Amino acid sequence: MGAIHVVVLFTVKNHELLSHENFINKLTQFVRRTRSAPGNLLSVLLKTIEDPTEFCFSQVWENQEALDAHLESDYFRDFAPLIGKHMYSLAPRIMTEITSI
Repeated sequence: MGAIHVVVLFTVKNHELLSHENFINKLTQFVRRTRSAPGNLLSVLLKTIEDPTEFCFSQVWENQEALDAHLESDYFRDFAPLIGKHMYSLAPRIMTEITSI
């Protein structure tokens, strides 16, 4: 199996949170820490153009073991409560590539 792609779509529950620098900093700090994790090939935070409350985490991992280590990391465990408290989240989609360029 090749690289593992993870896509997590979520909506911020309270529009007012988007104006709080601390909340946005927590999102970007999580992405930075994910980027530095062993086996991470890509980690980005995206925001939809149509709705400023809709976001997407997109990650690419070398393999399942690297993803599993990320999910067990302290920084992930510290971030997880924020998801339930402030975000509506769809189940993460874990995928592999069919084609690559």
